[in-house]
Amino acid sequence: MRACHVAMRDALRSTPGDYPIGMPLSMHEYEALPGGEELVDSFRREMEDEYLRSVGDDDFIGVQCYTKLVFGPDGLIAHPEGELTEMGYLFWPSAWSTPSVELPQWSTSDHHDRERDRHR
Repeated sequence: MRACHVAMRDALRSTPGDYPIGMPLSMHEYEALPGGEELVDSFRREMEDEYLRSVGDDDFIGVQCYTKLVFGPDGLIAHPEGELTEMGYLFWPSAWSTPSVELPQWSTSDHHDRERDRHR
């Protein structure tokens, strides 16, 4: 997907016109319980850092970030304590302040949980 995005961005930039090109990313806040630190680092690297690298030459990034993933020594905690979204993610609206991105950011919504629209 990352390579496809880069190829499409380059193809679009080779055509007439001047329009912003970017990509929406669903991002999370991560918490590592004792023993889960390496798993968090690995997961974040693959699911966010590599995507952020691939959009480095874009004009903007759309950010969806209002969930939290918790990792223990054996992996992702499947049923963390707290309010969950319909998808089973830990609802964490303060995650919005987590992404550190150097591109202009647009807050976007994937409507993965319409019940939580009241929080947006």
